[in-house]
Amino acid sequence: MKKRIPIIPVQEHKTLFQRLKKTPLAQNFKKTGLVKGVFAILREVRFHLTFRSFDHGKEFHGYICRLPFEYAELTSSGDIAVCCYLPKNLGNVNRRPFRKVWNSYFARKLRASMLDGSFRYCDKSLCRSMQSFDANLIQVDQLEDARLKEIVNGMKVSIEGSLKTLSLGNDFTCNLECPSCRTGMRKMNKDEVKEQWDRYTEIMATVGEELEMIHIAGDGDAFSSQFYDQVIRKTEWDRFPNLKIGFQTNGIALTEKKWNGLPENVRSRVAYVGISIDGATAPTYEKLRLGGKFDSLMKNIAFLATMPDKRTYGFPLNLNMIVQAQNYHEIVSLVELGKSYGVDSVSFTYIRDWGTFPAGEYARHAVHLPAHPEHGRLLEILKSPVLSEPLVDRGNLLHLS
Repeated sequence: MKKRIPIIPVQEHKTLFQRLKKTPLAQNFKKTGLVKGVFAILREVRFHLTFRSFDHGKEFHGYICRLPFEYAELTSSGDIAVCCYLPKNLGNVNRRPFRKVWNSYFARKLRASMLDGSFRYCDKSLCRSMQSFDANLIQVDQLEDARLKEIVNGMKVSIEGSLKTLSLGNDFTCNLECPSCRTGMRKMNKDEVKEQWDRYTEIMATVGEELEMIHIAGDGDAFSSQFYDQVIRKTEWDRFPNLKIGFQTNGIALTEKKWNGLPENVRSRVAYVGISIDGATAPTYEKLRLGGKFDSLMKNIAFLATMPDKRTYGFPLNLNMIVQAQNYHEIVSLVELGKSYGVDSVSFTYIRDWGTFPAGEYARHAVHLPAHPEHGRLLEILKSPVLSEPLVDRGNLLHLS
């Protein structure tokens, strides 16, 4: 019989870092979130060491963008965003109070890049404001808002009391499955809705009285979400007499019955209604807005464009198209459709990759890119005189025309 050799376990050699992780002090750091804080700082340092700044020369000297001084979007993860085209967000309200996030290190660096005119974090090829010098981009010597003028003249990058617009993008619940933004039906559960409500009320307790606008919604659909419905019906609007509401929706659930069922003190505060519509015909629309019915949407738009509340409160009705390979041929048709219903504006934005496309798939849809085989045809369409009419906003397609 072969002699059995006993196997003696050898104690694993642990590095100093591995040993330190087991100490009571390190465990306490982990419990209190300090480890996460350290890694957050390291990620911040890494970003600023590796980010390649944009060089716009002196094109934007003497201008600022309003957004980093006046606008914040709350996402479902708790991130606070200023613009979806920026390379990073300001921070996260799950880890730090809103005021701290609003004046985070990146927030201060971003504002400094506006005040010095460099716009070093901003990609002009993505930004409609930088292409068209629209309302978000204003000349410093033409500032009229007293608060913003004081900030700019004082070169302030850490600011209080300047937030004007809170955009709610923190519920992804939607009644459609649009391939351009999601890969299936998504809906928040009861616990998630409560978490978002608690986060929203905490932010409102901090900055609600200084706000002038709440935008509903940057994600999901404004009229298909339990959370957004709570915002509409449970917010103590009387506490905020100067606060307006802007709605962005796919319009399918915004029926005459739904609108008339909104509280009167909500309808009277509406500043605008935007309808996302990715086609001017039923076949195109229903291919890109899965679950939507074109005829139902047209019925809702017809009501919204002519309803008494629109005349009484004087807010605009806008149509928005995400331009892609499957619908760019209907750009002009959408403008004509909007005119026929009497909407106030029709705007266009090219398709973005939000991580929903398989590898290589986005390029097939991105007709705005020069390498796309149909890009030349898009450029010809953008020369149409119809697109120069006052109700048309070419958005970030402007640089193509």
